[in-house]
Amino acid sequence: MFSTVFQLGVAMRSNPIRTVNSNLASVLLVSVFALNGNACCFAQEEAGSQELGQGQSTSQEADTRSSDATQEEGIDKETDAILKVGDAAPRLVIDHWINGKPVEEFSKDKFYVIEFWATWCGPCIKSMPHLNELAKQHAENGLEVIALTTADSANTLKAVQKFVEGHGKDFDFRYAFCETREMSESYMTAAGQQGIPCSFVIDQQGKIAYIGRPADLDYVLSRVARKQWNGRADAEELSRMNASIANLRKLVNDDPEKAAAVVAHVQRVNPKRAAALDFVSAHVHVLCKLRKFEEARKVVEDSLTRCRKNNSLGEFSTIVAFLGSKELDPEGVNREFALKTLDMIHSEVKEDQTGLAMVGLAYRIAGETEKCVACFKAAIAITSDESMKAMLQKQVELLQAGQPKPQSKAKEELQNPSKK
Repeated sequence: MFSTVFQLGVAMRSNPIRTVNSNLASVLLVSVFALNGNACCFAQEEAGSQELGQGQSTSQEADTRSSDATQEEGIDKETDAILKVGDAAPRLVIDHWINGKPVEEFSKDKFYVIEFWATWCGPCIKSMPHLNELAKQHAENGLEVIALTTADSANTLKAVQKFVEGHGKDFDFRYAFCETREMSESYMTAAGQQGIPCSFVIDQQGKIAYIGRPADLDYVLSRVARKQWNGRADAEELSRMNASIANLRKLVNDDPEKAAAVVAHVQRVNPKRAAALDFVSAHVHVLCKLRKFEEARKVVEDSLTRCRKNNSLGEFSTIVAFLGSKELDPEGVNREFALKTLDMIHSEVKEDQTGLAMVGLAYRIAGETEKCVACFKAAIAITSDESMKAMLQKQVELLQAGQPKPQSKAKEELQNPSKK
């Protein structure tokens, strides 16, 4: 349940073009309330295969959709993919270069990131500040970043130009616009990739070094820059590491000691990945399972400053709540710390509708119903999103009436949202 709630917060914050599906969001809220604050960080998600915000980050004409779940981290997704790590990068065929000089061909004294994105893709836009940091970090090493997008009915040249004029000027990399699907087919389709954002790294020899999610670029580029990336072998090793991370939810319950070893390995070889909130939540869960409550609190304390800096306190608040929950901390060792930290986060997100909604969820997880209601009311007062307002208002009414839906009903709605 935790990862479902966390993904909801990310989607609500990161999609400035289209809002999160209000029906699914409402169901998620109800399900958290029904669990009465006892949900586990890595409990099996009752939503099953239903995707968060399905259709909200997709164009009706595009055949790619925004979902990390559809991407194979580090290596080509399909076994019969035509384009694989180690292959020569397809030539660039760009119709319009925006915010930078054209790149006619790949140079041997440079390396490149080609990031496929679209104006309607919230996660794509959310990843751009990180992409910009990487562009600046590796500029002296010869990195060139190209944010490439393909025309569709919702992603026109005018829409891209408007985005670049508004937000894009803050980013120090090129934008490339393609009128046809030639680039999409020669890269995305050929590599078996179906989701955006999707990154292709081209090394100094003009070969594909990496295909996958932007979150792994720190790890990949630091090695490509030093010419220490061993192509497919390293890409496969990265894929195995990501698979281990994905398996942590199950492993932490089956074998906490083994899960702790996975955590330590990732921290050692990929510290940037270890700082991501989903991994932090896994780390906290592992430590609590091993009854290392003080260490778990230290992990949360260390993450607080970073989350404040990157504007993710709302999402982070749910980790804080679980730290002090009866599920992970039945003796209440971290209860007081968790509540004080939630109060502090609440004071810092008072002007942020999504932050308030997420802190409200965190308070509910912590069993603080009155504070949950106060957060939801504050979010209602400042949001202009009518679907979000209606969703939160309904939950306020349920909570104030003391009639949260039974868990069986919440589960039924999660599995059959159309019947809601």
